[in-house]
Amino acid sequence: MRPFYNPDNKPLFIAENTLYQVGCFTVIIPSLLISESVKTMFLYTLDQFSNSDLVKQIIVIDNTKDKCIGKKLGVISNKIKIIDDQPDLYFNPALNYGIRFCDTEYYLMTSDDFLCHKIIVDDFYNVFQKEKNIGLLQVNTDRGTENDIENYDTYFRKEYPRKTVYHDSFELLGGVMVGYTKDWIDIPEDLKIFCGDSMVQFVSHLRNQRMFKIVSSYVLHYCSATTSQPEIMNYSEVLEKERIIYEKLQIQLRKEIK
Repeated sequence: MRPFYNPDNKPLFIAENTLYQVGCFTVIIPSLLISESVKTMFLYTLDQFSNSDLVKQIIVIDNTKDKCIGKKLGVISNKIKIIDDQPDLYFNPALNYGIRFCDTEYYLMTSDDFLCHKIIVDDFYNVFQKEKNIGLLQVNTDRGTENDIENYDTYFRKEYPRKTVYHDSFELLGGVMVGYTKDWIDIPEDLKIFCGDSMVQFVSHLRNQRMFKIVSSYVLHYCSATTSQPEIMNYSEVLEKERIIYEKLQIQLRKEIK
């Protein structure tokens, strides 16, 4: 993985480390814990976010039918709140539900199959402090498994403290989505699994807000499901269906948001 991967040779910006506003992020993560590999990565990510002074709380949406995420994870941190009163939510509705518990200035949304270091929160914060009119932030993403944890952790230990490097970005988000809580707009219920991040990004574009991608950090993605609903088995069919819904939604949003 090359954290400074910049194939389009976009102008790079630098944000210095700043004094922190303690507890200004809420992390929202839908979880199914579908395998031990996911659990290993998820525990690492939860531990990292729990040890960030910038993170006030971590909302884990329990998508298991038997509400077992708490038992599987055990007690990790008092920052973690497991929400299990609406089991087996689809991914996008889980994000909508999680934002209801967000009482901080910024949200950070991801899923349980991403390996994230706490320094990415520092990076997001640094960009928020430097730039104005931000819609969404994202970070470099690469494929990885629990076998990559040691090398991943070593990278950040060697590179910290350092400056945050980022550039303008309008590519599809995916993975980690960060923004102002006040700007969140619920993803329509017809978009159950896919295209939710695209819709949020499209709304930011219509609002003439800026989007940035951090290239001095990265996260690793294992690619696993976060819902056990049967539709997820028909991946291509559901993706095509929700793309059509999203295209129609774009026309509607253009009329509503000016």
